[in-house]
Amino acid sequence: MAPLTEAAVEELARRVLALRDDVEFRTFWLGTRVRGPIQKADAIALRHEANHRVGLRVIELNKDLAPTPERPDAHIMLHLDTLTAEIRVRPLYLYGRYLKHSREIPQSKWPCRRCRGRGCPTCNFTGKRFQTSVEEMLGCVLLPRARARGTKLHSVGREDVDARMLGDGRPFVLELIEPRTRTFDIADVEGLFREKHGSEAEIRELHFTDNAVLDAVNSLAPDKTYRVVVACLTSAPRAAFAGLRTLESATVRQETPRRVLHRRSNLIRERVVRKVGVELPAKGDSVSEFSITLRVESGTYVKEFVSGDEGRTCPSVAQLLDRPCECMALDVMAVHCDPLAVARANRADA
Repeated sequence: MAPLTEAAVEELARRVLALRDDVEFRTFWLGTRVRGPIQKADAIALRHEANHRVGLRVIELNKDLAPTPERPDAHIMLHLDTLTAEIRVRPLYLYGRYLKHSREIPQSKWPCRRCRGRGCPTCNFTGKRFQTSVEEMLGCVLLPRARARGTKLHSVGREDVDARMLGDGRPFVLELIEPRTRTFDIADVEGLFREKHGSEAEIRELHFTDNAVLDAVNSLAPDKTYRVVVACLTSAPRAAFAGLRTLESATVRQETPRRVLHRRSNLIRERVVRKVGVELPAKGDSVSEFSITLRVESGTYVKEFVSGDEGRTCPSVAQLLDRPCECMALDVMAVHCDPLAVARANRADA
């Protein structure tokens, strides 16, 4: 391969700057691809030379740009054989909390099980089991602003489709993939989301964030508080419910529930029930429906804690009442964590 000429450096630098016509970036880092018959040592030297000389020329031509090796807005690959430049853009991250008021939408996109997203008669050729999700609602509002290719929702756990997420909401980070616009106003996004999707979900505390918060969201496994409406299929005497207090601070052994065995390994998990609160109807000597509020360790299968799952969860509400019980309605009332505080502490320790 011929030596890197001044003309080649100039052309490559201008190709880098031309990328900004469609993609916004302020920080960048260069790489160089060398093709053709060339010794390994010569190729390494040529890559270093191209990265250095083209990088210097880029910032001479545009003082607003800065080469940054750690998490730049854009990684740019120089092709010396064609004198072209190819860009790969770092994702944008937004932190927030979501509430889910609907019992009919999942947290994230859910491909059709039969066709795996390709489209078939079962899913009416949509490729999806559920037609929308919290992630897709967020994308509907934010993708056009960032001109991004797609989204990925990271959250502190997830609730079942038929469970509501209430209280202060569930912490999440929305990853915007390959954004072509990096700076845009999000002050009105929460209101716009409420206008479009308020009957199904809402978002709070939305703001731009960084990898430290993303790492915190992905690593946390906090306690959660649930409120469950329970049906006793055979009415139980009011006095029997005093025994439910023994579940507080109990360690529960749970085999993987039958309802998820098709997608999860059959394991035995031990989880702690921190607190139990029981709310019975005001009148009547026997009870067929009541509410129970639980604070439990992360990973507890609450529906099975109520029903016993045919003995796969022990102890359970059904076992203590000696009645078949089932979960009629499940709400997540709190996710006990603060990813922002965890991220701040991690930054301070770094």
